[in-house]
Amino acid sequence: MTFTTEEQIHLKQENLHLKQLNNKLKKRVKGSILKTDLEFFLKILIPKGSEDDYSVFMDLNNSMFNSYKELIDLVTFLIKVDRVDLAYLYVHKNFLSINDRELKPIDVEAAFKKLVKQLLSKNKIEELHLRLLFEFLSSKKEHLFPIYKEVFTLYMDELIKASLVTRNDDWILKLLYFVRIIDKKLLDKAFDYLHGHWDLLFNWITEEELFTWGFLVDISGHVKFQSKLKILNEYYQLKKEGMYLQPIEASNYGGDEKNNKKTGFAENWKEVSDLRKYGYEVSDKSDLERWIAIHKAMRNIPISKIVSHIQWLLDNSNRRDGINGDFSKSINAYETDLEYLENYFNNRNL
Repeated sequence: MTFTTEEQIHLKQENLHLKQLNNKLKKRVKGSILKTDLEFFLKILIPKGSEDDYSVFMDLNNSMFNSYKELIDLVTFLIKVDRVDLAYLYVHKNFLSINDRELKPIDVEAAFKKLVKQLLSKNKIEELHLRLLFEFLSSKKEHLFPIYKEVFTLYMDELIKASLVTRNDDWILKLLYFVRIIDKKLLDKAFDYLHGHWDLLFNWITEEELFTWGFLVDISGHVKFQSKLKILNEYYQLKKEGMYLQPIEASNYGGDEKNNKKTGFAENWKEVSDLRKYGYEVSDKSDLERWIAIHKAMRNIPISKIVSHIQWLLDNSNRRDGINGDFSKSINAYETDLEYLENYFNNRNL
C-alpha cells in the first residue's frame, strides 16, 4: 500500500498530535490523585458529622468564590467524592453572596448541567442531595432561570425520580413549584411522569395536600392526573362519611373487556347495568375507583342487587375465559370486589 506525499505529511501531523496528547495525559496522571485517595484524605481532615460539628471549620474557612461557576465546580467535585455534607455547607454559606452577572451564561450552564448529572448518577440519592439542589434553585437569581429551564427540560424525569426517594410528596411539590416559576409549560411533562407513578403517590398525598396538588395540576391542564385527584378526593369524602375503605395499593388495572368485544358480553351489560351508571367497570379502573363507584351505587341500589350483579359478571367471565378471550384480569377484579364487600359488611357489624 502506497501513500501520496500529501497523505504522508498528513499522517505525520496526526501522529505528532497524538504523541503530544499522550504526553499531556501522562503528566496529568502523574500529578493526579485517585478518587479513593481524595475520599480518604477528606475523611481524615474533615470527618463527617452534624452541621454543628462543622461550625468551627466553616468559621475558619473564609473562601471567597469569584463566580457562581467556581462554587458549582467545587460542589460537583465534593459530590463526586461522596462529601455532599461539605458541598451543602459551602452552598448554604456562599451562594447568595456571589455576584456573577458578568459571567458568560454558557459557562454556568455547562457547569450546572455537570453538577446535576453528577448528582443523578449517585447510586443512592439521599435527602441531603435534594436539599443541596434546592438550595441552588431557591436562590431567586432570575438571570439563572433560563439555565434551570434547560436543565429541567433535559432531566425532568430523573429529577422527579430522585425526589421520590424520600417516599413522601414534599420534595416533589417543591420541584413542581420551581418548575411552575421557571416555565409553566414544563409542568405537563412533569405530570406525565407522575401519572405513570400514581401507585406511589396515592399513598403519599394527604387530604390536606389535595388543594396544593389540584392547584398545580390545574395550571398544567393535565386531564388524566386531574381525574386521579378527583378520585382521591372522593375517597377522602367517603372516609368522612364513615364508609369503610380498606387500605389498598392503587395500582392501575388494565381491564381485558375491551379485547373481547366480539363476544358482546362487555357491551351488553354496560348498557343495561344500573351499577355501570355510577361508574363501575373493570376496564382501566383501579380497585379504589371501582370501590368508590360501588359506594355511590349503594345510596340508590340495594346491596343485595349489587352483589348479585357482580357475581353474575364473575360467573360469565369464568364461563367465557379461554373460549372467547382472556378474562383473567376481569375475574380477578370481580373476585376482589366481592371480597371487599364481604369485608366491608363484616367491619360494619363489629
